[in-house]
Amino acid sequence: MLDEQDLGAPLQSIVLPASDSYDPNNNYNLIVRSLEYNPLTEVNFSDNIGLNNSLISSLGIKYDIADAVSFDINGGVDFSDQRNERRQGPETREGSVTGRSQLGENIFRNYTANAYFSFKPDVGEDHKLSIVVGSSYQKSTIESTFRVARVNDISQLEGLAENDPSLLDGVYERLNFQVSGRVDGSSKFSPENRYGFFPAISAGWLLSDEPTIAHLHFMDHFKIKASYGLIGNTPLDDFLYRAIILISSMGAVMGSV
Repeated sequence: MLDEQDLGAPLQSIVLPASDSYDPNNNYNLIVRSLEYNPLTEVNFSDNIGLNNSLISSLGIKYDIADAVSFDINGGVDFSDQRNERRQGPETREGSVTGRSQLGENIFRNYTANAYFSFKPDVGEDHKLSIVVGSSYQKSTIESTFRVARVNDISQLEGLAENDPSLLDGVYERLNFQVSGRVDGSSKFSPENRYGFFPAISAGWLLSDEPTIAHLHFMDHFKIKASYGLIGNTPLDDFLYRAIILISSMGAVMGSV
C-alpha cells in the first residue's frame, strides 16, 4: 500500500510544466503559460507616481511689558498637497485596449494662532508663581478628489469634464472638514463665570459634484453637512448674579441668583 507522500513527488513533476520564459517583443507575455499574466508587463507598461509638497511655517513674538509681565503672540500654517498618479497602458490587463488612468489629490490646510499674557511675580527664592491668560484658534480643512477613466494619459484625464463618458463610475468626491474654537465673555455674569470656551467641528460632502448625481438636472447643488459645537447666550438683565434681599412677613431673607 502506497502512502500519499510517496506519490506526491512523482505526480508533481508530471503536472507542473517546465521552467517558463517570456517574449519581450510581445508585451512580456509568458510563452508556456500564455494565459497567465506576467508581472513584468505591469512593470514595463505602467507608471505610478506620488508627489507631496509641504509647507510648515510659524512665527512668534514676545514683548516684555514689565519685569514680571510679558505678552506672547504666535501662529503657524501647515500646508500639504498630495498627488498620486497611476497610468496603465493598453498592454496591461487593467488598461486593456484603451489604457487606464487614475488621479487622486488631497489638499490639507491647518492654521493656528495663540495669544496670551504671562504674569510671574517675585514670591521669594523658594517659591514660583506663574499666571497665564490667553486664547487660541485653530482651523483645519481637507479637500480630496479622485478620478479614474479609460484613457492612457494623466493630462487627458485632467481635461475630462465631470460628465464625460470615459470617466468610470466611482469616484469623484469632495470632503471638507473644519475645527474652530472661540472664547467669549460678558460682564453680565459673575467674575467666576464670565468667560466661556465654545468649540465646534463640522464636515461636509458636496454630492452634486459626483458623476452619478451630476446628470440630475433638477438639482444644481446638493451637499450633506454635519456639525457639532457648543454655544452660549447672555441674560437680558444686568447684575443677576449679585445677592438680593427679599422682604416678607417673616422678615428679611438673604439670597442670591
